[in-house]
Amino acid sequence: PIIACFRGNDINRDFFSSFHSHKLEFVAKNASAITTVSSEMSKKLKAWMDVSSRFIPNSVDKSIFYNSKEEVSSFKEAFNLNHTPIVGLFGEFKASRGLELLQNLEEDLKDKQVLMFGHVRTSIRKQIPPHIKVIPYIKDKSTLRVAYSACDVILQPSKFDGMSNVVLEAMSCERIVVASNTGGLKDLINHGQNGFLCGTKKEWQQALRLALENKNSDMGVKARNSVPEVEQEGEKFMSLFNEVINRTMS
Repeated sequence: PIIACFRGNDINRDFFSSFHSHKLEFVAKNASAITTVSSEMSKKLKAWMDVSSRFIPNSVDKSIFYNSKEEVSSFKEAFNLNHTPIVGLFGEFKASRGLELLQNLEEDLKDKQVLMFGHVRTSIRKQIPPHIKVIPYIKDKSTLRVAYSACDVILQPSKFDGMSNVVLEAMSCERIVVASNTGGLKDLINHGQNGFLCGTKKEWQQALRLALENKNSDMGVKARNSVPEVEQEGEKFMSLFNEVINRTMS
């Protein structure tokens, strides 16, 4: 039996690639079962290839990613940060991350500390306004956890997304995430309850304001409670494995 796990850009990018599309279709048509990391991806597979799939959300280890508020002061001191609001972005920054938003929201962000944690690809460096501070990728998970915790708001303006580990980790650290209304982000975030989903510039402006106003509310706790546990993801995969094995042997 073969179980194919479709994640990230497998559908959004490879389906339209002359080099990869036939491989993708071969796998989809011949797999014993398919899993996806968003309900949107499952719908696309059905519409574009007429195959069914099982949506199994990504999870995160909450014993590693939690709110480290007691360590935030020393982190701010180490990175020379002040007490104005901190807006953070995390991960690898490439064209699909939608970073033109930073220019669109320049007026809204000018009185805030905007930090980008990770690697910025050369091709999109010109999209980064000069006042934004870029901090190299943090490999140590304990330090990364504190970096999330130091942020008042996390932005995830991706043009398309699977189920972002950045968003899962940030929400597990009780951070309010303001994200694009796309992909697995829609499965994770209940708009206005545990985070915000945006499309237009006006929606981003309003969500950023509301997120900062609610930074001390229980929205962050609701965000953490929304993140799937590692055990839950494992149980869903085990259930699927058993289904496939039983079907193969019958």
